[in-house]
Amino acid sequence: MDLSQSASGPFGQWTLIMLLAGYAISYIGYGDDNIHANAIGIVFFVVVANFFVEIAYLLTGALLGVSTGSVGQIITTLFGMSIWALLVSPIMLPIFTRLHALIFDSRSSI
Repeated sequence: MDLSQSASGPFGQWTLIMLLAGYAISYIGYGDDNIHANAIGIVFFVVVANFFVEIAYLLTGALLGVSTGSVGQIITTLFGMSIWALLVSPIMLPIFTRLHALIFDSRSSI
């Protein structure tokens, strides 16, 4: 994503936003089962988190002077990304649930 030769620094805008989102999720403690939710709650959490990450990307882009496009394009993109997350999350949820169980169950048995 940020491996472009025209990038002016070691971190690009997307990298910064994804690092902040990863830090926020790890701080909340999702990987440690501090958030207990059913499948619908987790999908909703992913869609809302995706929406806020896109908003953060938009805001940091405005701070960095990146052109954002028209309001209609922004709303269409935010809506499209939210719908995409809503469609993809239920497909990926069983895979990540199994990986989570594998990692944390093996840690507790050591």
